Amino acid sequence: MLTNILLISKRKITLLILGLISISLVLNFISSSWGRVFFFVASYLSIVSIILHYKIKPTKNLLLLTCAFILIGLSKYLWFCFEYIGNPDYNKYNSYFNTGQRLILGGVISYALFSMVDKLSYSKAKVIELTILVSFFIATIIGLVQAVRSPGRIDFYLGFATDSAYMYSTLSICSVIYLQQYKSLFYRLLTVAVLLVSLFMIFKTGTRNILISYPIILTISLLVWKKHSWRNIFWCAILLSAAFAAGYNNYIKPKINVTLNEIQSYEVNNGNFNGSLTARLAMWAVGYEAFKHNPLSMSLEKREDFFKKEVNETNKNSSALAFTRIHLHNEIIETASLQGIFGIIALLLTYALLLACCIRDKNNVLLGVSLTIITIGLTDVVFISREQTIFFSIIIIFAALHQHIKKKAQDNK
Repeated sequence: MLTNILLISKRKITLLILGLISISLVLNFISSSWGRVFFFVASYLSIVSIILHYKIKPTKNLLLLTCAFILIGLSKYLWFCFEYIGNPDYNKYNSYFNTGQRLILGGVISYALFSMVDKLSYSKAKVIELTILVSFFIATIIGLVQAVRSPGRIDFYLGFATDSAYMYSTLSICSVIYLQQYKSLFYRLLTVAVLLVSLFMIFKTGTRNILISYPIILTISLLVWKKHSWRNIFWCAILLSAAFAAGYNNYIKPKINVTLNEIQSYEVNNGNFNGSLTARLAMWAVGYEAFKHNPLSMSLEKREDFFKKEVNETNKNSSALAFTRIHLHNEIIETASLQGIFGIIALLLTYALLLACCIRDKNNVLLGVSLTIITIGLTDVVFISREQTIFFSIIIIFAALHQHIKKKAQDNK
């Protein structure tokens, strides 16, 4: 009796973990706090699952993804321990400390699910697709409601337009790739609708990075490792070009003008004029100097002191001072200025592991997600936000699971 109950529990616990992170993703644009709760519960159950299935190991490719989670998570967690334990500035709510914990828990969830991927039926791939699509449509509805009510930039009521744009564009890329595998007219029309509404929503967020990178990443992710006719490529290019032409005057051209003006302003005012891009350029310049000054590591407080000293001595880049306690809007410079050489190595290895898994598995969705994460890191920081850390952890897990479940189904035919 006890043995039978244990066997049932071992089979069901994997499905329960999958269900919990599915709910967490769907709740991301509705109630991020509840989404975090489901993520944490899934991580605790994953520990139980790993203990129950300790003899079962993930495949090499999937294990690389788990290593990526653990590597980037540990790098931030250990940096916090090194810099703050015994330090009067110790704060258990430090963003990097919490981010490190979440990434490690993401690694735990990935290991638990990847170990049992061969036990997941083909229908679970459909569940993953449905979860992505439902999350996308919920986010779209929220965004459209806000766009109707407010004439300015939309943030999906999450508080940050940029973070929202990153997550929404990722959902869009995943949705388009999953939908385009179905050849019926309905799915083709739905794919076009998803693409067009995505472009509109991204325009409304006003996030320059995504405005530029979204069509490029989507095109690469759709075409690589697949046999496409030139006609399909042609129509894809026409559709994207038409959408950008329609939004050029109202959304794209103003952003280009603002960007050029801010670059000129930065050069004229030596980084002492506040602006979105001018502040970024100032942060990157002083952040690089901070890394050169202390290439091993420094705390947030020491970095802030260095920024103030550098600005006072050079009379340049004062616009960077407002953000030194937040982040430097560049993943590599942010990591270098705080975690030093070892942090950079961990970050670049994480990027390399993600891309290696994409290439080895020819995983188009994971490629789109990985390129998005890397591109965001050029002008912002992903691995500091509570919502984004959980969101991208789940998306990466889903992308890998979906690919392996589908491959197993094809091999069994």
